[in-house]
Amino acid sequence: MRRVYLAARFERQDEVSELAREFRRAGYVVTSSWHEQHGAAAVPLDLDRAHADAVQDLAEIELSDTVVLMTDDVPGRGGKDFEAGYAYAAGRQLIVLGPRTNVFCFLREHTQRVPDVATLRFLYLEGEKIDDIP
Repeated sequence: MRRVYLAARFERQDEVSELAREFRRAGYVVTSSWHEQHGAAAVPLDLDRAHADAVQDLAEIELSDTVVLMTDDVPGRGGKDFEAGYAYAAGRQLIVLGPRTNVFCFLREHTQRVPDVATLRFLYLEGEKIDDIP
């Protein structure tokens, strides 16, 4: 069974939570938990809490085989991009879901792109599984 971490802007928390449920129904383990922490602040004001959240996110990426990076045209604070870079450096498969927003979205090794959630659903949730993609 594959383990998937979902990375996106914090403001997309509800959308990511729904996608996480879809991955679980399809038999995947979702290692990311940030999207389930409703009521949490995008950037905690407490420095200890912010540190703990960052350490937890990195540990959850370490538990994953694949990171789905949800991109869009809205500027963010950079957390999802840091997570994607960390995942890439750790040798995890990276799926860019959405537009290519920077040069790193064009990397070929361990990286592939799908244009939208409908395509992601077809390729990974309804049709082929992540295990089957080279």
